[in-house]
Amino acid sequence: MIAVNQPFDVSVRVTPKGALAGPLEVAVDARMPAHFHGMTRVAKVTRVEASIWKAEGLVFHMPGRWELYIDITDGGVTERAQLDVDLH
Repeated sequence: MIAVNQPFDVSVRVTPKGALAGPLEVAVDARMPAHFHGMTRVAKVTRVEASIWKAEGLVFHMPGRWELYIDITDGGVTERAQLDVDLH
């Protein structure tokens, strides 16, 4: 469970559909669209296995609706997965 103002980590598994154009890059971030701001920290993302990345140090510093973004870049092309998180 994610708690307000407490650090949390996210693990991301990337399974490409075909051949890769180059090395993958993964970035994780979040925003609070109702307040027009993001997190107060930048997540540290590291590759821990061939297809798994870990984002550490994320913090939702206030309750409300957050959008968690996972950006995967391959050969200069970025695709985004978005997860909505309601934090009370």
